[in-house]
Amino acid sequence: MTADRFLPLLDRVRPTSKGWAASCPAHDDRHPSLTVKEGDKGLLVKCWTGCDLQAICAALHVRVTDLFYKTTSDPRTICAAQQARRHKQRARATAYRQELRAAALAHGAERLLDSARGLNIAAWTNDKLHDALETVADAHEVLNRERDATI
Repeated sequence: MTADRFLPLLDRVRPTSKGWAASCPAHDDRHPSLTVKEGDKGLLVKCWTGCDLQAICAALHVRVTDLFYKTTSDPRTICAAQQARRHKQRARATAYRQELRAAALAHGAERLLDSARGLNIAAWTNDKLHDALETVADAHEVLNRERDATI
């Protein structure tokens, strides 16, 4: 069985740096404790709260032997599929990190704009005023880009 066929059997699957994490089907899992990774000969499945592999497979109605790749399959086909999945997984992880960075940037911009409201700028020098206005303008631009991206 390949990861493409195994992962849809699980709940709350998310990519990790080395494979996937999901809720363990063998126990009431509130936080994903099951990890799945592609090995050389099959899928590596582990529940970090201690469920054994037989219980996990029984809950999914699969046999432990199903986790191994079919030996009749062409190794080049398996390798190509693994590489394609890794490429997709890296792309999803990159997109996720970019979303997190954008959210953090937008949050920082909102905080900056909130702190700039009501400031007494009468005693500021022209240079300080110029720098502050540039910073506020940059924050507005970040928020506008974020708003436009969600529309």
